[in-house]
Amino acid sequence: MNVLWKTRGEKIAAICSASAQGGEMISGAIPISVWMYIGKNDKIVSPQNQELSIPIVKSNLGISLAGKTDGDKTIFKGKNKTELVIQSSEAGHEFPKQSLQDIAYFFRKHTKN
Repeated sequence: MNVLWKTRGEKIAAICSASAQGGEMISGAIPISVWMYIGKNDKIVSPQNQELSIPIVKSNLGISLAGKTDGDKTIFKGKNKTELVIQSSEAGHEFPKQSLQDIAYFFRKHTKN
């Protein structure tokens, strides 16, 4: 998803990055809404490496204020009505199936006009 964001960001409104890291690859990508899921017990992509992307995503979205915590999620408001949701759980390297309903709502909320 991060490659798509960097190379075709103007065509999409939001992405969900699960158990991934974007790093410098996403630096300077246009602002879109991002749901980042981090499995704290991920043995494939370490949570620490995933977390290295958070400041880059915040910079891309112009986020400087603290987020609002809601359970296992922290929600930040970005520029141009973008949003960053950071969710973490004790899971490993897997998609957060328990959050599918919330993620679907996130995508419905963030669409291109």
